[in-house]
Amino acid sequence: MQLAVGIGGARGESLRRMIHERLKSAGWTLATVRHPSSIVSPSAWLGEGVQVMAGAIVQPGARIGDGAIVNTAAVIEHDCNVGAFVHVAPRALLCGDVRIGAGSHVGAGAVVRQAVTIGEGVVIAAGAVVVRDFSGPGTLAGVPALARDRTQ
Repeated sequence: MQLAVGIGGARGESLRRMIHERLKSAGWTLATVRHPSSIVSPSAWLGEGVQVMAGAIVQPGARIGDGAIVNTAAVIEHDCNVGAFVHVAPRALLCGDVRIGAGSHVGAGAVVRQAVTIGEGVVIAAGAVVVRDFSGPGTLAGVPALARDRTQ
């Protein structure tokens, strides 16, 4: 029997990871789920427990790590590497060759320019436009995106 863990949100990555790991250690298999209206290239790789939602696009050479969510109408362009338990929110766009570290969150409508690398556990705010690498930790917000204190 397979299960899917449906926890998302900007702070849901650690909870999703904990539940995923507990279920795996108890012998469950986590289903990789693709909505029928999503488009996933045959040369893309989806890890265990990945969820690709309605209208999402995953292009050739992209790699999506275990437990990640590619939400409604999000676009993961060619050769991107999305780490485990990342949540790419609705209508977010990762241009080609982007790297997103494990446990990060890419907010709704955010854009990450081609060949940018983002570290682990980073939150990219809704509507942000990321044009430079950011190792984190922290939150990126604005156009162009700048680091913000998480308490703001």
